[in-house]
Amino acid sequence: MGYETGATSGPPGTESTREWYTMYTTLSEDLRMRLLVALTLVTAAACGDSTAPTVASVAGTWTLKTVNGAALPATISGSGTNRTDVTGGTTTMTAAGAYSQSVSLATVVSGQTTTSTLNDVGTFAVSGSTITFTSANSGSTNAVQTATLKDNTFSVSFQGYALIFSSQ
Repeated sequence: MGYETGATSGPPGTESTREWYTMYTTLSEDLRMRLLVALTLVTAAACGDSTAPTVASVAGTWTLKTVNGAALPATISGSGTNRTDVTGGTTTMTAAGAYSQSVSLATVVSGQTTTSTLNDVGTFAVSGSTITFTSANSGSTNAVQTATLKDNTFSVSFQGYALIFSSQ
């Protein structure tokens, strides 16, 4: 500062003003770059979506609430004394990325009710607001299902039925 770049003498401890200026400029650029990197990292951390769902954050038991918009029990085929109703269901997801699912059905034939349960197990992954379920059942016709996560619910289309699950 106040020294000329071509001068032969500079501040005490330096051989020339040019060397001092170069050292000052380099140090200044280095500090500026470090500051820029630090600010970038802080900004990225602050602006990152720290509330984005993760495998661990969706872990727990989710309860089936509606089928095709109808509350349970929901009739999915037939009517009256000859029908099939979905009476309940749960999906349990673990922090390790495994899931188990069961859906309870009541089949009514000529007024006589028979109950059954459909079960599935497998793994799942979370990316943004999407949950991808991959069934471990080798005979599954729907080996991979994609669900949409919103707030405390996820919706999935399964064999033409729109299912909505809610976390407990």
